[in-house]
Amino acid sequence: MFKICNLFFYSGEKKEGYVFKKGLNYFHGLNNSGKTEFYIMLDYMFGSSNDIQDKDCYNNLITKISMDLEYEGKKLTLIRTLNPNENYITYGDETDNDILSLELYRKKLDSFFSRNEIAMRNLRDFVGENYTYRIFTMFNFLSEKQQGYTQNFLSKCSETKYWIRQEPILNYLFNKNLTDIKNKENEVLKLENELSKLQKEKNKSEFILNKINSNLMKISPDVQYTGSNADEIKSKIHDLKSMNASQSKLKEKNISDLEVKYNSIYEQIKKYNNEINNIKEMNKDDANKKLLIEELTSLLKKTPELKYLIEPSLSVLNDLTTSISFGNYITKDKTVKRLKDELDKVKIEIKKNNSLFQIYSLSEKEKSIAVIEEYLESGYKYIDLDVITKLQSEIRNLKNDIKKLKNDDSKKEIDDFSYDITSLYLSGVAVSPFIQTDSKELGFKIQYIKKGNVLQPVRKKILMQDGMEKELIENYFPGSMARHTVMQLCGYLAYLKKIIASDIFPIIPFLVIDHISKSFDVDNKKAVGLIINNALKDIGEDKLQIFMFDTELADAFDIDPSCSTNLIDGEKTGFCPFYKPKNEGNKNG
Repeated sequence: MFKICNLFFYSGEKKEGYVFKKGLNYFHGLNNSGKTEFYIMLDYMFGSSNDIQDKDCYNNLITKISMDLEYEGKKLTLIRTLNPNENYITYGDETDNDILSLELYRKKLDSFFSRNEIAMRNLRDFVGENYTYRIFTMFNFLSEKQQGYTQNFLSKCSETKYWIRQEPILNYLFNKNLTDIKNKENEVLKLENELSKLQKEKNKSEFILNKINSNLMKISPDVQYTGSNADEIKSKIHDLKSMNASQSKLKEKNISDLEVKYNSIYEQIKKYNNEINNIKEMNKDDANKKLLIEELTSLLKKTPELKYLIEPSLSVLNDLTTSISFGNYITKDKTVKRLKDELDKVKIEIKKNNSLFQIYSLSEKEKSIAVIEEYLESGYKYIDLDVITKLQSEIRNLKNDIKKLKNDDSKKEIDDFSYDITSLYLSGVAVSPFIQTDSKELGFKIQYIKKGNVLQPVRKKILMQDGMEKELIENYFPGSMARHTVMQLCGYLAYLKKIIASDIFPIIPFLVIDHISKSFDVDNKKAVGLIINNALKDIGEDKLQIFMFDTELADAFDIDPSCSTNLIDGEKTGFCPFYKPKNEGNKNG
């Protein structure tokens, strides 16, 4: 059960406002009578950051606004002032006078509407950030200015902050791989923990390796500890202790020659790294070009009449595509790795040569032997870099798999959603001439396309090919804004049905519609009312509350609302009961 119970304005000790009922609440008012202000105020009470304090209909008139609501047996009172950061929330009959900033006000509301903690955690894992109830208000408001949109049709998604979060939510709504994604994410988490431990062990092993080798330089420069030749080192130490050390001398190389070799290798590495970076940039450009080619090819299939515009662009893009292979990049990358290995060997040679000219006392050598033996007996495990590299590759591949799975839609979910939208639209067929016309088109339906959040009417077309009938699905383009607005309304209602039924998202289960009648003739207005009535019956008046603001009376839509209010009635001159316009033509709104 959800219901916004009332909305009251306070001016000093005076209190006036509105009482609402479940289901459809209808508000009639002429232009400039406060319909849009009412629409904005409902969003303000639910935590929007709209600046209302300088508006004539509130400034120096209103001290606070309150709203009571009920949800799943719980009662909540919201209080906002004209100062965005002076707010209050009380539960039930309690009295709480703590001032809440806008951030804390939203957090309390989020905890109220986010009832399913596990579902919210799963959503957060899927989208990669915390989506609050405020993001889901994109499904709650159908504004006058954005009516008639069938592409990116949610009004609030004209704002960037909602638009960029729309796609991840839609991916989650229509995804068929949620279990697989969760399993793979758990696997990634396990591997990342393992990788973290290995990297710590690797750092420790490198420290020990360097300690052993720096001490080996003092007692036997001709041998190097690699992490896997402990027995050889122990044998060398045993010989030294027995005073039977081999007298074999290091094949000395001139230190100047080694430095020349070092600089030469270093310069080669720089050269190859530059080439690799160039290849990466060209491959990135190629990937972008290929993506653009795919988009243009898809557009060409959908709109063959644009062939004369698209094909020249495709030709230019294909000519620009480079042919540097990924294999070439891999080859150069391996070359750099070999050069770096060689560079490390030269460093060791230089250190060895330096150590030849160092004279260490017997006690220093004894200390070095003791340090080496201690580290060799410490039981540490040398971690090979290849093990870490392999683990990193596994994690990277799993994350790529997860990304693909997140963008993989369930055809059944999309088809079911398209069916709900189409059924709602066709439910107005008895009263709307344009819906009657559309319903007669062979195979008519409103196909939902998730990419771009599009409502695309389609129909079937029968072609004769080699004496056989062939059935094709083609896009159908009904031109009137009224048609598009009804389709858009059906999209909103289908979304709310799906989201409310899922019972996992922190959505406020209400819909606000601002002045929908403007593009409709007499007959087609009734279709809007019939569709809203059918949606409320399907979803349930106790689960969805609708606020409808219009210049027409409710009778024009052939609806019988639960609550009907005239915004200009008697002494009342608009939405805000305390506002008195300076002249008759300037009502608040």
